[in-house]
Amino acid sequence: MRTTIWTARRVRALGAVAVAGLVFGVAACGSDSSGGSGGGDVSADEQPYVDAIVQSIKADETAPFSDEQATCLAAGMVNIIGVEEFEKAGITPDSIGASSDPVLSDLSASKADELVTLVFDGDCFDFGDLMAAQLTQDTSLPLDQDKAACLGDAMAKSEGFRKAFVAAITGDDSTDPFSEIDIFKMFSDCGVSLGDVTGTTG
Repeated sequence: MRTTIWTARRVRALGAVAVAGLVFGVAACGSDSSGGSGGGDVSADEQPYVDAIVQSIKADETAPFSDEQATCLAAGMVNIIGVEEFEKAGITPDSIGASSDPVLSDLSASKADELVTLVFDGDCFDFGDLMAAQLTQDTSLPLDQDKAACLGDAMAKSEGFRKAFVAAITGDDSTDPFSEIDIFKMFSDCGVSLGDVTGTTG
C-alpha cells in the first residue's frame, strides 16, 4: 500500500512539474488582441515577450517542446494576456524566467479560460502527448507507450490540472487543485496496475 501511495504521488508530481513547466512561460506573454487556439501575429511591442518566453521554455532541457511548439505557445499567450496586462503587473521581458516568476493576480477569468484552452486544447501541441512523453522519460515509472498515452489524455482532460495551471498563473495558493485529482482512477481506467509502475504485484 505504501508503494501504491508513493506511485500515485509520483505521477501527480510529474503532472505538477509539467503544469509548472508551462507556467514559467506564461509569466512572459503580452498583447492586447484576443487569443485564438495558438500562435498569432506578434507586434514589435510583443516580440520581446515572446522571445523571452521561448528562451525560458528552451532553457529547460527536459521540456518536450520543439522550437515551433514553444514559439506557438509563446505567441498564443502573448495574444491572450496582452502587453498592457504585463506592464500593469510589473512584468518585463527581462523578468521572465527569473528564479521567482511574477504572477498575474489580476488576470481576468476570461483570459485565464483562454489560456487553459490554448494549453490543454489548442493547436500548438497535444497536452496528452506531452504528459505521455514526461511519463515515459521517467525511469522510475516504466510505463509502456499506450498506457502512458492514456494517462496523458486523462491528465489533459482533468479539471484539477486545468485549475492548477490557472492557480500557478495567478498565484492563488488558497487551495491545492491537485488534491482533486484521482490518480488511482486514472490508473484503473488506463489499465495501469501497480506492477506496471513498480515491478511488483502488491
